[in-house]
Amino acid sequence: MTDYMREYRKTEQGLENIRTTVRKEQHRRHRDLPTDTILNEHFEGSHLHHITPSVAVYIPEKLHRSVYHNLKTGEGMNEINSKAKKWLDNA
Repeated sequence: MTDYMREYRKTEQGLENIRTTVRKEQHRRHRDLPTDTILNEHFEGSHLHHITPSVAVYIPEKLHRSVYHNLKTGEGMNEINSKAKKWLDNA
């Protein structure tokens, strides 16, 4: 990366362009997940967690962010799915 690009990224316009690019990438990845079945209703403060590519459940945001997980690589999925199941059983 050139010095010009390093400096540009530090400006407000450069930061906004980076944020926009990240948002577009996140949106693209979420569009790629077909959600055929949602196990419960949305509630305030919830995030949609995909247990599998086609099955999802709404869980509290704090719980959803408590374990890093990635559906595509499988990293952290056993742990977050276990916590989500326990939460859903007690809800």
